[in-house]
Amino acid sequence: FERVRVAQARKPSDVRLRELHCKYLSENGRFNEALAAAEEGTSLAPNSWRLHRLQARLMERMGRNSEPIIEAYERSIRLNRKHLPLYVDLGGYLFEQGEHKRAKDVFSRIKSIEFSSAAKNIVRRHVRDQKSWKKKICSGRIEKISGSLGYITIIPDNFEALFYRDELAFDPLIGEIVSLTVGFTGKGPRAISVRQN
Repeated sequence: FERVRVAQARKPSDVRLRELHCKYLSENGRFNEALAAAEEGTSLAPNSWRLHRLQARLMERMGRNSEPIIEAYERSIRLNRKHLPLYVDLGGYLFEQGEHKRAKDVFSRIKSIEFSSAAKNIVRRHVRDQKSWKKKICSGRIEKISGSLGYITIIPDNFEALFYRDELAFDPLIGEIVSLTVGFTGKGPRAISVRQN
């Protein structure tokens, strides 16, 4: 850590060094210092999507007001429009805040972007690395099934979550009420750990 701190003092606008410094501070529970370092970094390197994302994640972890967090994610997206995890993080955050319409708008933006074939693989696999949604068990009704895909409407929030039939331990029926947790991928909300009631 000391070498990173010294190197960063010599090159304060070096984004990678600042990011390492901030991550070290946050991993050691020094969130206020990490956020201050990230904010200083965005003023020195305002075109760094990484620092804006880091700033958003730190504020989110600290339980700050949602609008500055959303603004930091949006700045990050404006600076790197083709980085899929940014959309997933923002859309997932908005869903977690109950902003379902805004989250759907973010996920719909993904459909208009031309991704490389490697990035397209991320669409299915990348799940927002936030722990809060894993803890919340939701109820939902299976609404649609088509081939290997299906959709569950979350009750009472009334939003759809995609599921893959091959990941279920049972044969789903339309109209069936199930329990699940929700994650977020490039395709939007994703049903995880679906269980029959």
